[in-house]
Formats: sequence, structure tokens, C-alpha cells
Amino acid sequence: MENISIGTAQNVEIDYEIASVGDRMLAQLIDFIITRGYILLYVTIGNTVDSAEEYLLSTSSIILFLVLPVALYHLVLEILNNGQSIGKLIMKLKVVKTDGSQPDIASYLLRWFMGLLEIEFNCGSIALVSMLLNKHGQRLGDMAAGTTVVKLRNDITFDQTIFQNIDTTYQPQFTEAQILTDEDARLMKEVMDTFMSNEADRKKLDVILQNTQEYIKRKYDITSDMPPITFFDVMLKDYNHYHGYTK
Repeated sequence: MENISIGTAQNVEIDYEIASVGDRMLAQLIDFIITRGYILLYVTIGNTVDSAEEYLLSTSSIILFLVLPVALYHLVLEILNNGQSIGKLIMKLKVVKTDGSQPDIASYLLRWFMGLLEIEFNCGSIALVSMLLNKHGQRLGDMAAGTTVVKLRNDITFDQTIFQNIDTTYQPQFTEAQILTDEDARLMKEVMDTFMSNEADRKKLDVILQNTQEYIKRKYDITSDMPPITFFDVMLKDYNHYHGYTK
């Protein structure tokens, strides 16, 4: 599949693999099983529990407790769970904006509404054709909302995480690492690993290193003359020291 570069707020581009049609169909199938299982459970309770039959199978209850939860399943979960329904969570997929910004409620609402037309009312045929023809794997709802679905990395090793085994005798150099956020720690790790593993575009990567270092230094009011790679390495070691990741 194609890759897509998603920019962060710190002007750092991270490559994600666009989710394959097969992965998206499996995620959709999981969500379908969940929603249809809920419908079956609801109807079964309504038909077998005498005390609940009249209430659960009334028109108002069916609309409120059956139709709306099923219809709003994808919209609500993607808003509350950062672009992931249960199916996407299991398949390690996520909805993202192609311009690098965080999808807002309007984006989720638009792709959900279009999804009703593309998937629910047409058995997914329109969405399937659209994803196959579009290089970013977008269905019509994605194109309208400026979103796509990417595959999250699932082959991460310990060395690729922000965690490091720091010796108990280690002496930290930056006390500011105590308040370093997980997000900024991951940002430094990502930038550092990209630089170390990529021999091409060194000029572009140098600029990214400098911009990221300046962002961290300004945000945490740090004064340092260290080169960016050394600075990131020390900051991550200090972060691990203050957060108790020692050996």
C-alpha cells in the first residue's frame, strides 16, 4: 500500500502506511458483528423476558435504545476514541486527517453521514470501488472530510519506544525532563530514529532536528549548546531516570 506523510504540530512529518482494503473490510466486519450482536441480544431480551417485552419492543424504545445506538456506533466511538471504532482498534487502524491536523467533530460527522450512503445502504459497494480507485485508500466520505485510514505500527521493539534501561547511578542533566510529556518524548525519539536510520535527505533532516530541538528548548525553557541528537538522547535518558525506568 501507499504511505502518507502526516505532519505534526512541530512541523515533523511521520510516515504511516495507508490501511489496505482488506484490513478495512475486516475492521468493518468486526464492527458489523458487534452491532448485529447487540441487535440480536436486544430483540432476544425483548421477546423472552416478559417484564421487558412491552417496554423494549415499543416504537419509542426501539428507536432510542436500538436504532440510534447502532446508527451512531461509528460516529460516537471515533469521536471518543481518537478515530478508532472497536473494529479499527482490533485491526490497529485509525482515522487521520490528510493535512496532518487532528480530525474534528465535523470531519467525523461528515465521513459518518457519507458512510451511511456508501456502506449501509449499498452493502459497501460504493465505498469499495472508491477505495480501490483512490491512491490514498479513501472512500467518498474520507475525500469529503479530508481524512483517510492508516495502519498503526505493530512491530515496535523495546528499543523503538521512549523507554530505556537507565543505571541507578545515572546523573540527569536536565531537571526539566521531570515535566517532559510523553508526547514530546515520543516526538524526540521519532525524529532521532528517523535521522539515524535515513542516509538520504540529510539536509532536510538536519532542519527537522534543529526545529524540533528549538521547540523543546522553548517549551521547557532549556538552555543548551548540545547538538540535537545528543540533546535528545540526554533528555530521553533524564526522562527515564525521573520516571523510574532504571535497571
